[in-house]
This record gives sequence, structure tokens and C-alpha cells, in this order.
Amino acid sequence: MAFLFVTIPMVFLEPFLTEENAADIAPTIAITVVLLRFVALYSIFDGVYIVFSAAIKGAGDTRFVMWVTVTISLCVMVLPIWLGITMFGLGLYGPWIFVSAYIISLSVIFYLRFRGGKWKSMRVIETT
Repeated sequence: MAFLFVTIPMVFLEPFLTEENAADIAPTIAITVVLLRFVALYSIFDGVYIVFSAAIKGAGDTRFVMWVTVTISLCVMVLPIWLGITMFGLGLYGPWIFVSAYIISLSVIFYLRFRGGKWKSMRVIETT
């Protein structure tokens, strides 16, 4: 889907176009094409995030997942978007940049944590 969002975005927009509104919504189409590129990037890294965070959580490393998610959410997404909108007047693309950075950061961190192998020595069920 990400490949299609980037290469042929008009396929997804054409159902919403009519002969009457095609010229009127040209600026909206230009914005939507850019947003579909953000969605493509986001969806690729979201898949990586889902797989590796679930693997780490399943192995019992839930505390790490919680702290990283809270920290990255605040530092890379929530505060920058809030500051960007309230103080710097970021437009529509600014929040998407930070949301993309957020999911990319999480996916890289959880991938590296998984590759590090700490989860291999964790016990989900303790022996009695």
C-alpha cells in the first residue's frame, strides 16, 4: 500500500472527484498527495514498530516498552507538535513530520532492543 500511495496517489483520490469539483479542489489534491506520502512512510515504520514491540512485550520486557513509549511520545511527538502549533505556527505538514519521527524512533528503538537479545534471558513465568 505504501508503494501505491507514493506512486499512484490519484487512484485513491479519483473516487472523490467529479467533473464539477475537479478544478475547485486542485489545491486540496496537492495537499492530499503529500499527506499520502506521509501515510506511506508512517505505515512502513508502524509495521516494524508493531512487530518488534509485540515481540518484546511478549518476552516480558513490558517496562522498557512503557518507558520508551511514554518518553518518545512526549519528547518527539506531543511537546514538539504543541510548541510548533502554538508558538511557531506550524501548518499541516509540521505535525505529520513529528508523528513520522515518532513512529520511526519507536520502530528503530524496539528493533535495536530486539536485536540486542536482552529478551532472551527474561522469564515471563517464574519457576517455583
